[in-house]
Amino acid sequence: MRNTKLIDAPDPSVPVVVVTRHSAFVALCVERGLCTPDVKVLAHATFGDILGRRVITSGLPLHLAVECEAVVTIPLTIPPDLRGKELTVEQMRKHAEPTATFIVSRAVALENCKSCEGWGCESCHHEGLIHVLQ
Repeated sequence: MRNTKLIDAPDPSVPVVVVTRHSAFVALCVERGLCTPDVKVLAHATFGDILGRRVITSGLPLHLAVECEAVVTIPLTIPPDLRGKELTVEQMRKHAEPTATFIVSRAVALENCKSCEGWGCESCHHEGLIHVLQ
């Protein structure tokens, strides 16, 4: 798998929060042992809600995900006729894939050129010169 690395098991001392508007998603997370039934659930998250936490989510903007200790999700392969509808736990189970954990980092270009701004082009050969900020 591209861009995959082994990480340590989640630190149980890191607070967990679930960010979703879907009660069936929370039920599936509890069923899979990702959180307890009394977990804090937020329909919408702010910077302060997720900073340094392990966030279990059905969707989180990258500018917030980068601030989390880890982002955990259950990818769903939903057929077109069910998209945009509230799913039941049974439907989620049917279309759920294995749980995925992401550690999101912000990247910046080490150098800039006028044509590609440092993200890589044939004239400057910057391709791959990315510095990951921790």
